[in-house]
Amino acid sequence: MDICGYGFSDKPTTPFSLEDMAVDVASVMKSESVDRSIIDGCSVGSGIGLLFGLDRPELTEALVLIGGSSPAGGNIQNRIDGYTSPDLPGYRRKHMRELFEPGFPETPQGRWVMNLFDENSHTLSGESIAQIFRARAGCNMPRV
Repeated sequence: MDICGYGFSDKPTTPFSLEDMAVDVASVMKSESVDRSIIDGCSVGSGIGLLFGLDRPELTEALVLIGGSSPAGGNIQNRIDGYTSPDLPGYRRKHMRELFEPGFPETPQGRWVMNLFDENSHTLSGESIAQIFRARAGCNMPRV
């Protein structure tokens, strides 16, 4: 499923929390009659997955958590500023380059991946994504 702010999901610009996003996952599962799930979360999705698994173990078969951490990262305000800047596609491209190994975006595979991000930029809401980073900054993840 797309988390709020991405793809075909809603693009809320009012404050919400990572717990609200975990509730969204549970709601989608209920509406689709899914009893248990394997949560595969990347970046902020790993935080959502961790909260989901800890709070709803009866709904969780397994967690695959990629590129996340318990404490909020030090560059969250930079992300908020970037995603609310006038050049959302340009900032997103810059952000993605920061996440890849140096030199990868210049390889044929890297150019292909970067182009996928470019092709989907029109579906984004920068203010909604900024709210996701605000939610992440406001969440004190448990260390397990």
